[in-house]
Amino acid sequence: MTNASHIVSIKPRGKPRGIRRDRDCITCKSRNVKCDLNRPGCLPCKLAGLSCGGYARRVVWVSDNKPGTRRVPGPSIKEEGTRSESATKIRLHEQVATPCSAQEQRLSTGLNEKSFLQHLFSFCNRINSEAQQTRESGQNHISSETIDLVTTVCDFVQTLSSANDFLNNDCPESVEAAAHQLTLLVCLNKALQTANPFAILGIAAFAVFEVCNGPFGQWQHHIRGAKSLLDHHCRSRDDLNKLSKSIPGLVDVVARLAWFDLCGTLTKTDGSTLILDNWHHDVFDDDFFRMVGCPADCYRVLHDITKGSALSNPLGTTIQVINQLSKVGLDNSDYSHCADTHRCAAAIAAITRLKDRDSEPFKQQTLVSTVDRLCLVLDSSSESNPYTVFMSLPAYLAGMEAANPQHCNTLRRYWRNCTLAGVHRYPGALEGCEAVWRKKGLV
Repeated sequence: MTNASHIVSIKPRGKPRGIRRDRDCITCKSRNVKCDLNRPGCLPCKLAGLSCGGYARRVVWVSDNKPGTRRVPGPSIKEEGTRSESATKIRLHEQVATPCSAQEQRLSTGLNEKSFLQHLFSFCNRINSEAQQTRESGQNHISSETIDLVTTVCDFVQTLSSANDFLNNDCPESVEAAAHQLTLLVCLNKALQTANPFAILGIAAFAVFEVCNGPFGQWQHHIRGAKSLLDHHCRSRDDLNKLSKSIPGLVDVVARLAWFDLCGTLTKTDGSTLILDNWHHDVFDDDFFRMVGCPADCYRVLHDITKGSALSNPLGTTIQVINQLSKVGLDNSDYSHCADTHRCAAAIAAITRLKDRDSEPFKQQTLVSTVDRLCLVLDSSSESNPYTVFMSLPAYLAGMEAANPQHCNTLRRYWRNCTLAGVHRYPGALEGCEAVWRKKGLV
């Protein structure tokens, strides 16, 4: 007979369920399993025979802005332990994460030719080349601080684009990759103290890192930092064009940040508005729309929705949405598949913002029908479609409004296809969709 006093009580490792789930590893979050936060790999993943997804490492902007404080243009750094006198002083800090266990089979590291990382890398190389030429001719107009910053951005971007280890939470982060990130943080902080306009390149690099690796749609911190810096140097498109003569690729960088701003705002239904000004969003051209797979007329509808058109002009918005949906399915090219998803996304974004209670049943029917069409487009699109990563906003909006298991299966395949891309993208998007599906009883 067993003596109860001899029974050893084993306390479970880790934190109680339901407390600070935001620190769980990526794999445990996606499985809705309690994580013990163990490094380099957690026990729940090991027991399940899975590769631990690792823990999010993010670069976060911390601002001491307070409501009612007069805004002074130009960002600078708030020193740790001191009190800032300027309402726009900004500092960067890093949430450090320990490397996770190695993935047994590494994926190919090729980049999509449309990747912003490649463009950013080219811009930095061009600046360095011009600096070298002017230095050799004895007419160097670029400071050593700027050259150090641009070189560090170049190294950091090269790490992001060539090493799955850094962007992919399923792989261990190399010491070299961590060193590049920390070095860039130091250089960026120094550049922001003097409001160096070239700091926009560093902000853009961290924005890409956050978009690829952070919570989907939660990209506002880097965009606010970029706007603060831009406001210090230019207040109009003409000012931006003048500044772009000194900073190659500046207009393209602003365009991509404006795209992040638009997409991030559309993921929210709490009345959030665009962070960047209208003239920032006017930098888009036909080449950019072609690159991201969103037709110009569809972008204008999406932009109007972020400005509250669904509330201020519901009839006009409805007509615009019907026009967009009428163009879905007219072509079967890779670009058209991406364009069709954005047209459906415009419909979803508009319908979810309409406040007419009398039309609620019709709204739900239309939403289900629109998600049906969007999922059909995703199912018919090839996994090798170069526009796949640009369908993320439509897929996320559809995920929030999924109405049946078929929707869930299609969207789940899409998000998993993104995580298998050459550059790891949107690991938290599927997690967010799964959470909504569980509440609806769809999974």
